[in-house]
Amino acid sequence: QHGEKIILKRNPQYWGATQPLNQGRYNFDRINFRTIPDHNVAFELFKKGEVDYHYFLISKTWATETVGGPFDKNYIVKMKAENKLPFGTQGVAWNLRRPMFSDARVRKALAHLYNFEKVNREILYNNYRPATGVISVASDYHSPKLKPIPYDPKAARKLLEEAGWKPGSGGVLEKNGQKFVFELITDNPVYLRWLTLYQEELKAMGIQMSLRVADWATRLKLMDDWQFDAVDSARGRDVDPSDFGSSWGSAQADIKGSINFMGYKNAKLDELAPKIDLEADKAKRIPMVREIEEMLSNDQPMLFTYEGFYTRLGYWNRFSYPGKGYFNYSNWRDTFHYWWFDQAKDARLKAAMAKGEPLGSGPT
Repeated sequence: QHGEKIILKRNPQYWGATQPLNQGRYNFDRINFRTIPDHNVAFELFKKGEVDYHYFLISKTWATETVGGPFDKNYIVKMKAENKLPFGTQGVAWNLRRPMFSDARVRKALAHLYNFEKVNREILYNNYRPATGVISVASDYHSPKLKPIPYDPKAARKLLEEAGWKPGSGGVLEKNGQKFVFELITDNPVYLRWLTLYQEELKAMGIQMSLRVADWATRLKLMDDWQFDAVDSARGRDVDPSDFGSSWGSAQADIKGSINFMGYKNAKLDELAPKIDLEADKAKRIPMVREIEEMLSNDQPMLFTYEGFYTRLGYWNRFSYPGKGYFNYSNWRDTFHYWWFDQAKDARLKAAMAKGEPLGSGPT
């Protein structure tokens, strides 16, 4: 049903069901994916028992709203899945075609004005760690040379001065008659909380950033056509990083609608990227990936802000699973591959709920 739900039914005649690879997998006869655009509404339906399984995307919900009622009685189980999965990074992508963002010193200064500790404490409930670049800090491919760019307004001011930005009328920085004023576009109102904190830091430095919430299609169209100053941007990561050419290559910078919508160009990256894609030996790939990671961190085509390090899940206590319920590189989707509906647990849950009694403790 378009816009409402997608129902998947298991095929009992699937030819590969008995293959060794699929043993213990695909145990549900039916999976109902419901379309609920509002995360808060989805969570409320989950608490009421109208949804069995919830993937927590909002830190505040996980940290402050999973107490009392079904949580305290263990009707709903919280699962903090920590493994080797490389989580994506959140950040801000700059349009390098704009004169104000064309200088790497300016982009580095903008990174020094992002206060991760404050954002993580006040907005993210200490659910994240600082990101250093395109590679997760937990990855084997991560360069040990890279550290998070610290919040340092003095360093930011020095870089801006070196790049020619001086205080002008009204305290706003100016260069060659241009004021440092730009717009950041997001399609997620939830992000306004941390973006507003960033906005305040920029304002104190003499930089005016306005915030605009656009729907997803509008935001994508503006990015594809290069009609933006800055956008919030999430970058996914792979276990074995590759495709740097399509994501960051110079040729892609001149193609509207490409992943490299920022317009980043680096000849050394263009040279290394295809070598990484063709190299099967991890030991040989690692130094090349690290070199690209270092150059992107140094050039700062986007502000790398924070990354997750565990998956936040919740489920009604009627399911079972192998081991801890997840594996070294599991993501939230693996639930539908390896878990199963446990009739005995379901019966105990219903009996406990009927009496208002708690169930035994479960994993966290």
